[in-house]
Order: sequence, then C-alpha cells, then structure tokens
Amino acid sequence: MLPVAISVAGMYTLPLLLLVSLYGVDSWAMRTVTSYQARVETYAPVWDDDNQVYVSGIPDSVSSSGNLTFDERYRATMDSITTSSIEGALMYLQRDCIDRGSDPTDESVNCERKNNVSVITFLEVQIVQPNVALAEYQEQKYMYPEFCPFVAMEDGECAYADVQDNGDTSSDSSSSRQHPPECKQFNGLDGQPNIGPCVGAQAFSADMVAPYYDTVWFSYPNSCVTSSWKNRKSESCREQYPGGLCPLGTDPDGVKCTFSYKILGFLSIDQLVGITEINATSMDTRLNSGSGSSSSSAIDNVQKASSKYYKNFNIFCKAGNIEFHSYDQDKTLGLNNVTSIPFWESPSSLEANIARTEQTIALYNALADESTNHMQKLPTDLEALRERNPPCYENAEVCYKAQFGCRRHSYAQWHLRHIGGTNRCHLKY
Repeated sequence: MLPVAISVAGMYTLPLLLLVSLYGVDSWAMRTVTSYQARVETYAPVWDDDNQVYVSGIPDSVSSSGNLTFDERYRATMDSITTSSIEGALMYLQRDCIDRGSDPTDESVNCERKNNVSVITFLEVQIVQPNVALAEYQEQKYMYPEFCPFVAMEDGECAYADVQDNGDTSSDSSSSRQHPPECKQFNGLDGQPNIGPCVGAQAFSADMVAPYYDTVWFSYPNSCVTSSWKNRKSESCREQYPGGLCPLGTDPDGVKCTFSYKILGFLSIDQLVGITEINATSMDTRLNSGSGSSSSSAIDNVQKASSKYYKNFNIFCKAGNIEFHSYDQDKTLGLNNVTSIPFWESPSSLEANIARTEQTIALYNALADESTNHMQKLPTDLEALRERNPPCYENAEVCYKAQFGCRRHSYAQWHLRHIGGTNRCHLKY
C-alpha cells in the first residue's frame, strides 16, 4: 500500500491508501452505484414546485426561525439518518410499529403507531464511497462489500445500536449520548482514522417474529454527526465536520460528497394495509375476510375508497378496532396467536412476507403518476438495474478475489457473494 495525502478544498485532508499492483489493479476507486431504498416516516414528503423535487415534510416548528427553507428541507431527508431495503421497511413496520402492546384494549394506549409513522418513503440513492474508507474496510469478509460498518442514528446524531440489532438506537438521551468508534472515523476524532463520511450497511439478524429476508440497514452520515437536531446543530459545527450529502444537482465522487438522493414518492401506510378500504359500517365482515387477495384487487379497493371508509389509523383505532396484536408470550418460534386486519395475517410466514413486499411495490407503482402526483415508479426490471450498475468486481476487492464472483441483489443492489459456480455471477474474467 502506498500512502498519499490529498486535500480537497473546504472538506478534509485524508491519508489516501491506494492498493497498488493487486492482481494488476493500480488502485481501488468506486464507481457510482444506484440503489433503491425505503424509510418508514412520520411525515410525508412535500413537493417543491420551484425545484421540482420532493423534500422532507417535517414541520416548520423544528426550525429556530419557524420557517424551513428549501435547502433545510432537502438536507433533512438524509441528514445523518438510516434507511433500509424495501423488505426492511416492512419488517420494521410490522415488527416494531404496529403491535398495541400487552393489552390492546387498554384505553391509556394512544391510538398511534410507534413514532406515529404514517408513510413509507421510496428513495433512489447514488453512492460513491471515499477511497480511504474502501482501503480501510474492503478486506473485511463479514461486511457488505462497498460499505462501511452500519452506524445507528438518532435525531441526526450517531448512537450505539440497541441490543435487538434492529436498526434502532439505545435509549440514551441526546445530551448524554455516547458515540461509537465508527462514528468518530467520519471526521477522524479521538485518534480514529479519518475515513470520511462513509455509507454503512448491515444485515438484520432474522428472527421468526417478522422474517423478511433481504433486510439490510443503511446509515448516512452527514455534517456535525456527533450532535443532534434537538441540540440545534450549529452551522459552524457543520462546516468544521462536513458530511456526505451532495448538494442538489451534484453527483457523488467520494471526495466532495459521497451520496445523493431523489425521493421517488411515498405510500400511505393506512392505504397499504387496507384501513382506508375498510367500511366503518361493516367492520366485522372486513376483519374476518381472508388476506390472500391479489395486489391488483387491493389497488382497486384503495382507489375506490370513499368517505364511508375509515380515514386513517387513529379513527380506526378509536372506534375500538385492532390493526395488529400478538398474544404470544414466547415469540422465539414466531407468532401464532394474533389478531389483525387481513393485510398482516401470517406475520411469521416468510412466504406471506414476500407477498406483502410484492404487494407494497405493486400498489406504490400503481398509484405513482408523475403527471398528477409527481411520483416516479420503482423499476420493475432488476436485471436491467443490475446491468446499469458497475460489476461487483470493479468496486469491491472481496468480489474481485471471490472464486465464484458476486452479484448485485434486490432493489438495494448490494453484493451477494456466491459459493458455487453460476453464470449469473459477475466474474472478473
């Protein structure tokens, strides 16, 4: 390895480690990867007419001025946050957000989902990692190639992950929050190597409560990542400790910035699960109906919803109805004693969860219409998406060395290493 110092105007100085003469490769530098990811959110994105893009829908009250600018809303979407694969968004919603608790009839339980989540937002993300980050981590065999370690984020600040390993953070308050070593590496703090704002990834340790294979978490460090929004990140802190988010219209290069994004659109959770198609006057028959309807029939029902149907989860819940509740005391082997609306039936069935993912994508694409709601559809041809992205062996040393190669996988387009020969792998020869 040859250490080379580089300095980028206004950003940071990095001891760039280039891998020289490795299998004829002069150096490792990442080509842009396009990934489709999702995020379960409280506030729906809002459309900005002037810039013709969706931006964060967080309320103006979070701003000290009381009026968020476009730049602030654009930044807020990816301002030191976590996302997931589309499968992971459904897993998080199902596993952590919808169960009413130990006693679903307890009137003291507020009629809102965890964090009052209301939408699933779909994002197109472009990523180019810093070269020094690739040099630091690309030889790690138990990490996703192209990525750094996942770092949990809370209120725009790095945090230690909770013991459940589900992408959530520990319960420390922002004023006393400790930061993991990987967080300090973004800016080279406390003697850690300065690798730049590197996007992290981590597989979710699957259990039987909500088994969604292909669940992967992603972390996006932005400026002043060791301070939270609640503590009002200062502009001086943001300037001193830059992040990875590119300005609107700028492509990532791994030097000036490492990730850019576009919000394709969003899907109401109430629409997705069918609450807005449940007739308030015939609740019993709706709850007792089967959950095996096709995505096309679900789409038809959503689009035909009218005022006689429940408007949202809060009204549905206050009418005494249950979206989802598990009575299982031991959940090790999955959930078997569940009351739910049809959409959430068979929560511990892998096949049912695959079908839920497919239905989510189909419903979103059916509702997305650039001419009416500005929403862009998710791609449906994953093979074409795979071909548009660089081959695995060009971006990841571990895939270059892999005997049977790697192949990009899922909408999120991470590398899947193969353990046997197949012509579906990307090989370097």
